Amino acid sequence: MKNKRLNEMVWGGILIATLLVAYTFFSERGLVKSRVLSMERDAIVSKVNAIEADNRSLSANIESLRGNMETIEKTARTELDLVREDEILFKFNK
Repeated sequence: MKNKRLNEMVWGGILIATLLVAYTFFSERGLVKSRVLSMERDAIVSKVNAIEADNRSLSANIESLRGNMETIEKTARTELDLVREDEILFKFNK
């Protein structure tokens, strides 16, 4: 009788331990979810860093255009294909 009771307690303990381990890994706050959220956070941080770098680059470009007519003209010619009134623009396919 004592062996049966002890056996039931051991199996009950194993069952409880198994449930706790499963809960620890797979619950809404478990380790698996924590790892997934950590990877998502890292991806978002990486995107934010890239956007901030782009913003710094664009801000530097804006500053270089302010009051610098040579830079403005160069940008207008290369990016917008603008020309002066007495010029003709020839475009060739590569």
